[in-house]
Formats: sequence, structure tokens, C-alpha cells
Amino acid sequence: MYSAEEYKALAIACRKYNLIVFFDEIYSQINFSAPFSSSIFNDYPEKTIVFGGLSKVFSAGGYRLGFMRLPSAFKVCQNAYKALFSETFSCVSSPVQFAALKAYEYEQDL
Repeated sequence: MYSAEEYKALAIACRKYNLIVFFDEIYSQINFSAPFSSSIFNDYPEKTIVFGGLSKVFSAGGYRLGFMRLPSAFKVCQNAYKALFSETFSCVSSPVQFAALKAYEYEQDL
């Protein structure tokens, strides 16, 4: 994992070269050496697309629920992503959706 300082340096380079970052946070909160506070999204939100899900962080491998966060500059592409995902992925069952709501309410100091 990168430190907060390394993410800041990466953000400077990404901004300099006008890069789009695809940031997979599926393992983001599994860090036993330091509190989770670093993500390149914090320093470079304008062009960072974030992916994540329940399976790794909450040990819910069968719960097949993920998410994607688009920067506001990418809202113009939002309908294209919705169309792609609606044809690629099936609907998440209600129990899994309710489990996700509860899982993402976890205490920050956990």
C-alpha cells in the first residue's frame, strides 16, 4: 500500500500528464499496519474512477455486489456506463442489497 505522501506525489504526476486513474479499492480496508486514510481519490478526485465491492473487505465472497464511482467530470459518460452495466450484470438480490447497506455503516475506528 502507498502512504499518504506517495499518493500525493502520484496525484501531482497524474495531474501533470492529465491521466485517468482506475483505482480498485476491493482490498482497501484490509490493512493491519495503519489506519485506512489514503487513496489517490483523496488527492486526485477529478479523474479517478473508483471500483470496489463487498467480497474482500467484508468477507462476503458470495454476495457479488460492487460499485463504481465516477468523477463529476465524467457524468457525461454516466448513461453509457449504465447501459453497459445493465447488459453485463444481473440484478443484485434484495438481501444482498440490505447486507451492503449494513456493511457500509461500519464504525470508522473498527
